[in-house]
Amino acid sequence: MRPGRPAAPLTTAILLGLGACFVPPGEVAELRFACTDDGACAEGWLCIHGVCTRDEPWGGGDGGACADPAEEEVCGNGVDDDCNGLTDCEEAACHGSTELCANGVDDDCDGLTDCEQAVCDLQACGPHGRLCIALRCGCSGNGGAAEPVERSCSDGVDNDCDGRIDCGDEDCSGQRCGDGDTWRCCGEGCVDVSATKSHCGGCGLNCKGPGSCSPVREDAGVVITGRCSCNSSGHCPGSQTCSANRCGCDQDADCGAQQQCLAGVCVYVP
Repeated sequence: MRPGRPAAPLTTAILLGLGACFVPPGEVAELRFACTDDGACAEGWLCIHGVCTRDEPWGGGDGGACADPAEEEVCGNGVDDDCNGLTDCEEAACHGSTELCANGVDDDCDGLTDCEQAVCDLQACGPHGRLCIALRCGCSGNGGAAEPVERSCSDGVDNDCDGRIDCGDEDCSGQRCGDGDTWRCCGEGCVDVSATKSHCGGCGLNCKGPGSCSPVREDAGVVITGRCSCNSSGHCPGSQTCSANRCGCDQDADCGAQQQCLAGVCVYVP
């Protein structure tokens, strides 16, 4: 005959003296008999580690049933793995664990998380080169700034840690990317707007028809932009007009982004 349950509940302290499984504070305990298999236990009870144990979850090593506790607490997973009523940092064993620097968990239970720990300095804390710098997660390509921007479009560095470099980053659109002001990021490439027909004088200003792109020089002879040749205004970019076989602007709206119309030609605003 299978052993039944005792007529009256016993306290946790008494059970511990009998060597029964730990019951969390506030729970009513019942006597658990020694066993060799499930058949020796009452209905609804299992033979676990040689003791009849009620199969009733309240936490546990498998994430649900305390009838199958883990041997050790897994720190930082929010589960009472070893079924002793204590979770993560409530367990003394979790104090002093190794701190991981990019999981958002206080692994060593000292009240500090990830980059707040000095031990995480210069350790990876996120994608695309983010490192723990000065106790915060920052971008290594921009002096550790927490909210960096693409500060250079020609240094071969992902300054803002977004996975895009130089002209491949939309933040660099229209920005200077080479020697001289006429080299600009247009699309994903660095082009010379003083000599590129599809970006003549600025990104997206396309010389149409047989027209070509020629450099425009300032008084000192320095090339400052490009200008399309034309036979009619239909050969000019956008709303520009053709005069003396050269396309020209009348207002800023005739130019590209970040440009202004200066003396009939589109130039980038310094």
